[in-house]
Amino acid sequence: MPEGTSVSIAIINFFTHNFVWLLLVAALVWFFLYRRRRTTRRVESFKEAVKWLVEHRPDDPRVVKAAVLRSKKAGGRRFELVLAYMDANNELVCDAKGAPYGVKREVDGFDDELERAFGEHDLIIVD
Repeated sequence: MPEGTSVSIAIINFFTHNFVWLLLVAALVWFFLYRRRRTTRRVESFKEAVKWLVEHRPDDPRVVKAAVLRSKKAGGRRFELVLAYMDANNELVCDAKGAPYGVKREVDGFDDELERAFGEHDLIIVD
């Protein structure tokens, strides 16, 4: 193999293996921009997030899992939290008008249980 080929293969493998996650994150960012329904909370708890997902699960047979995504807002003092529903292909499930099912919240932080669930990542998939 020519010198440097293993580095190129490693880069290709990284993007190939992470492509679905990159698409999911891109779709959730789109969800941030598209969805207008927002609520503001001080601290989001794991229990509140799961409760919302259970109580607001759409009556749509395509829904098989949910995603919880956090991102830091500009300025770094608050967070945006997206709770959304996905199909078996990890794609957002949308209503008849094309709007994804879910909600975006602005929060000051997260309780310990939700912080532990996120760990070092900003995405939780709930099956």
